[in-house]
Amino acid sequence: MWQLETNVNINPSVLEKSQLALTQILNRSDVGFKEIEHFQKAIEASVQHKSLYTKYKKLVIIGFGGSSLGTKALSYALFPAEVQNKLHFVDNVDADTIDQMIHQLTDLHEVGWVLCSKSGSTIEVLSLYEYFFSALKRAHNFSIIKNTIVITENRTNPLFHFAQQNSIVALDIPQSIGGRFSAFTTVGLFPVGLLGFNFDKSILGFEEALENKKLIVQLSALLFESQLRKESTFYSFQYSDRLFYWSLWLQQLWSESLSKKTNRKGEPAPINSTLVPCRGASDQHSVLQQVMQGRDKKLVGFHRIESS
Repeated sequence: MWQLETNVNINPSVLEKSQLALTQILNRSDVGFKEIEHFQKAIEASVQHKSLYTKYKKLVIIGFGGSSLGTKALSYALFPAEVQNKLHFVDNVDADTIDQMIHQLTDLHEVGWVLCSKSGSTIEVLSLYEYFFSALKRAHNFSIIKNTIVITENRTNPLFHFAQQNSIVALDIPQSIGGRFSAFTTVGLFPVGLLGFNFDKSILGFEEALENKKLIVQLSALLFESQLRKESTFYSFQYSDRLFYWSLWLQQLWSESLSKKTNRKGEPAPINSTLVPCRGASDQHSVLQQVMQGRDKKLVGFHRIESS
């Protein structure tokens, strides 16, 4: 259960605006991440292919931005011990790291390859997969195509076409769910299934989150008031290592959702603050001077897990 504690007095009128904004979001049919039907379908698709969880001991996930950050957040928050050995995220184009991974991969029959791109045309995903395919074919005479899963929109795009051509399992990302919000589609749920994710209990958590409207409104109002005060930076401190990748996902949600040139009416959008993820005591000893005595106004948040 999430709880909010703050020493900031929130203006009642801002709370009313936040309540109205939440109501508008919940009523919008084009915003799909809040619909439990999509969540249930993603669970069904993941369970339908549960045989792959016993076939593969490791998954190499090639995806960028929303195709990896949300999955990382879920994996490290829920399964910090298991994720290191079972999930390998390829979300950069560093040739040294990629070649090192190729040399370290063994038992290729037990390694699954997940190509994740909502648009199906992310050039880094396509080119990196081709590189892995060629390198492992050359070094081990092994084709990774038969061990590949595709996660993309169910429509004509290069990745979906590739899956059809090669009889590859293709899992769907609903078109009404933006890439950065896709953690609770097959993008995030299929990989965490390999880690032992409890799909049945997760539905209860999804419903509980939707019902906790008071917390959503209070937090939204708090952040909105920070914008009204023109605070230029939001320092988000995580003292639990489990939440570090969650903070990087939060950074993406904050930056891509709010840093727009125009609003939905086509008018100049308000200037958004910059979210800076900070890792507990380590960054406390590196950026605290900027937080306490830096010239710009800022908001500071602390996120913690009750058990720790």
